[in-house]
Amino acid sequence: MADRLRVWPRRVWDRMRRAWRDGRAREETAAQLRDRIAELATLEAWDGAALTMTRTEVIGALNAGSLGAALDEQARTGRRWVKRWLATDDDRTRATHRAADGQTVPLATQFDVGRAHVQYPGDPRGPAGEVINCRCSLQLRPASE
Repeated sequence: MADRLRVWPRRVWDRMRRAWRDGRAREETAAQLRDRIAELATLEAWDGAALTMTRTEVIGALNAGSLGAALDEQARTGRRWVKRWLATDDDRTRATHRAADGQTVPLATQFDVGRAHVQYPGDPRGPAGEVINCRCSLQLRPASE
């Protein structure tokens, strides 16, 4: 998660630096510069980053909860379960997620997604480039099906 949280503030910081430079080039007053930078520091100015953060956390939590329930069921019944990576099928899907589509592994085994190894789509322990804005799903079923 720390990796993901470094990405968003960096984008905001870059925008603030550009705004400061633009304001200085226009010879804005200190008060005008302060107002310009203060506006960029609000969540609304993050160009949808707050929505992206929310979407990322919800997908991760949903898939983590589903995996946890399957692990509990497997432990309770002794019946082996498997999990399958389901990529969203559209032009915004990362190549690495498309390549992972259909990958089926035992519950405790990590998926290979690009160079990363993650337990489920949106796994917060995965690298930001594979986790942020992931829209993939986790399919769970008993191994014998």
